Amino acid sequence: MAKKTIIIGGGLSGLLMAYRLKIKGASVLVLEARDRVGGRILTLESETTAPIEMGATWFQREHQHLAKLLYELKIPAFIQYMKGATFYEPAPRAPMQQIEFPNQLPSYRISGGTGKLIEQLADQLSDKELLLNQQVERIIFGGDRVIVKTQESEFEANQVICCLPPKLFVNTIYTQPKLPPNFMKVAQQTHTWMKDSVKVMLTYAKPFWREANLSGALFSQTGAMKELHDHCNVELTKFALGGFLNPTLHHLPKAKRQQKVLAQLVGIFGEVANDFLTYEDLNWADEKFTTQPHSIDPHPHQNNGHPYYKKAWFDGQLIFAGAETSEHHSGKMEGAVASVEQLAGMLEI
Repeated sequence: MAKKTIIIGGGLSGLLMAYRLKIKGASVLVLEARDRVGGRILTLESETTAPIEMGATWFQREHQHLAKLLYELKIPAFIQYMKGATFYEPAPRAPMQQIEFPNQLPSYRISGGTGKLIEQLADQLSDKELLLNQQVERIIFGGDRVIVKTQESEFEANQVICCLPPKLFVNTIYTQPKLPPNFMKVAQQTHTWMKDSVKVMLTYAKPFWREANLSGALFSQTGAMKELHDHCNVELTKFALGGFLNPTLHHLPKAKRQQKVLAQLVGIFGEVANDFLTYEDLNWADEKFTTQPHSIDPHPHQNNGHPYYKKAWFDGQLIFAGAETSEHHSGKMEGAVASVEQLAGMLEI
């Protein structure tokens, strides 16, 4: 009889792990604390505006594990638009510059939004194999079974695969027996991808930047937004700009952030930038199922891919996978996919 596996976390790595193990004939159950799947992938869709990415967005040519998965699921991708002049703001008192971006390997976006990847993976699971609103609080290991307890329910399995950021796991889930102190220390000092990011997205009725032979891209060392890019859909029927807010402004209320973003955009593009359809931003530091409130993270990528995350704990009953556990391209979608592909091929069912 196949092992029953509980997967904690319904983001990219959790859903892909369930998909891979199900193909092998395993019995799987994904427990997701949020009321949605996707984790740090979040595409907001509308009939009237472009799909906007509040989470993971881009990948590169060297991200072969992700590219192969997209090909397998028949999900197309397209090159990030970078034609025309790009704005560069090097310092507070330095003038804004327009530069031609040098030739380099392109970045890619998923057609229809990164959420299409999540939808496809979630569609492979039944309602009994994927449960939302299930915040895991305790895991009890012992004998040949594992007990997983959420706020309202209790589940039993032979093994658990954790697809949460390690720091989130050790701060929100109690294990019995406890994990070793050295593991706990490393997990507490493991950087959580996206935790420091504030994504900003604006939709427009027309791509005024393209019409002015501008790429829509901005790189700033001093403004409210540190980075901005064209986010039009692949069909070029819906138009948007989006990027990252300067993380030092994350404490501001949303209305104040919007005010600063628009002031910067008007200073770059003129009053036409004020004629937006929608404004959205998301401070990932506020997402309690990504990170702990007011948590101070280590340096970027610190302890990502640590050897502790390659070990199976409690006689093989607890295994880790996800973006932070990958040795290569850690903290990216590629890292999340690569960690699952490596692990899923080794697991016995």
